Amino acid sequence: TLADVVSEPFADVTFVSRAPENVGDDVISRGSVVAAVSPELDAVLTRADVVVCATPAEEPLFSADAVCRDVVVIAMGSHSPDAREVPGALMARAQVVGAGGHRENALGIARQQLPWRQHLSRNACPASVPASGSNSCR
Repeated sequence: TLADVVSEPFADVTFVSRAPENVGDDVISRGSVVAAVSPELDAVLTRADVVVCATPAEEPLFSADAVCRDVVVIAMGSHSPDAREVPGALMARAQVVGAGGHRENALGIARQQLPWRQHLSRNACPASVPASGSNSCR
């Protein structure tokens, strides 16, 4: 888990759920819960150092403006060029983008979510992307 690879425990954990009323006690005991469509969501994202998305969402879960420039975003649920958990504007300002799975699928996702990287060749491996833009929130 993420907790296994960090050197210090998280000071605060917030779970965002489309159905917070269905969140179990095991999750509630580990942090606070916020509804995905709520006024609190942007405030939670603005304070976040790490955002983990693990849904099969076909549309972005939040606005690129809601997260700070130095946030670490781990998006592991959506896995095709037609489905994206994170907005293209967030991907465009990423310093590092990694895509797993089948190589052609990974390149397709990179091309779809990073339109300015259309020049990626079939032999390229989308690994490092230069930083762009700025969003200092904290």
